[in-house]
Amino acid sequence: MMSRNGEVKGLQQICAQTQQEIDGKVSSFYKFTLARTFRKKDYQPEIMLQGVDGHTFWGDSVLALGWYKTREDAEKEIKEIMAAMSVGDSSYELKYSVSVKSRGLLDIEMEL
Repeated sequence: MMSRNGEVKGLQQICAQTQQEIDGKVSSFYKFTLARTFRKKDYQPEIMLQGVDGHTFWGDSVLALGWYKTREDAEKEIKEIMAAMSVGDSSYELKYSVSVKSRGLLDIEMEL
């Protein structure tokens, strides 16, 4: 179930372990959100999948998991993560994320 801002509801009691495509770390997440690219250009991915692995005094501890060419790809990934968790899988490897490379100081682009 996805809310208006892209947050996946109903996962508070279930944790998923997934390897982050961005820095290669393995963590356990209990909530996932989607963050759109601000002022997206043609060469940039549309959306980033984020995972919440804890909560601090300052709020959720959010980690970037992967970049996606389209929102549909990211939503398909979330559905597969939820399906894997529902059958008891303790880990999941991202399938639909795209590789990105740095383009200047603050910009990224998809590697094709």
